[in-house]
Amino acid sequence: MSPSMNLARAGLADVARAPCPAGANAVPAAPCAAAALALTFSQPGVALPALVRAMPAHNPPGPASGLPNELLQGVIDALDIGVLVCDERGRLLLANAAARRELDTGGVLQLTPEGALNVCRGTGLLVLRRAVHAASLARSYQLVPLRSGDRQLLVSVQPVQAAEGAAPCALLLLGRRRLCPDLAVQELGRLYALTAAERDVLASLLAGISVAVLARGRGVAVSTVRTQVAALRAKFGVRRIDDITRLVAELPPMLGALPGLGAALAAGGTGGARAAVDAGSAGGAAGTGALHR
Repeated sequence: MSPSMNLARAGLADVARAPCPAGANAVPAAPCAAAALALTFSQPGVALPALVRAMPAHNPPGPASGLPNELLQGVIDALDIGVLVCDERGRLLLANAAARRELDTGGVLQLTPEGALNVCRGTGLLVLRRAVHAASLARSYQLVPLRSGDRQLLVSVQPVQAAEGAAPCALLLLGRRRLCPDLAVQELGRLYALTAAERDVLASLLAGISVAVLARGRGVAVSTVRTQVAALRAKFGVRRIDDITRLVAELPPMLGALPGLGAALAAGGTGGARAAVDAGSAGGAAGTGALHR
């Protein structure tokens, strides 16, 4: 058996046997990020060994084979959808950055002091626990709606085809809070040469704000916003805003914001945030240029 397959199988077993977190909101780090990546991207009918065999057979020099754990953990943290792995009793084994944010600030899904998933004073916990148990042991799939007050979260619960002999576990994918994250709006603006005003209008429309409300909030005439909407349609090459929404829904998962953007907002307001975005854009442009040289 190849070293990569041994690493993935051993890591998956470690994840399944990982102890519960101590604190109420403590989220365990992945003991083996290679196993975490395989768990995250496992698909129906694709066993873990098949995923390992599909990976490029490139091992960097050093005592350990495969990519560094920090790099693979960074890969799943780069997704803007929450990814969780739980045992059959709903105890958390693994979470990416988006999932940790949801657990900390989402107001619907949280952790008990024992490290199990819980719904914050809402409905859907029993259905979620049954779905996790069924996915872990009976290989079933289910979409579970969770609600707490006026907040709702959709959770896709799926089985994980783990290594033979590993403890059963389930994969949970959390629904997005927004159709398009801030960084995606920035990238779309760059791709389609949108002005700053057009980019702001696009973000507002994707957030469900009507043209009239948008105009009133910006202190401009409705006709001004409609002119900007017409410019958006022309630049995207579509006839309706719904077509732009459909395009946005097809965007690949990506970071919701550049690292450090939240701190920039807290420290320097929109000016600091703009500086962080510009710095990230310059770095991305430099990296793109390096790829073509």
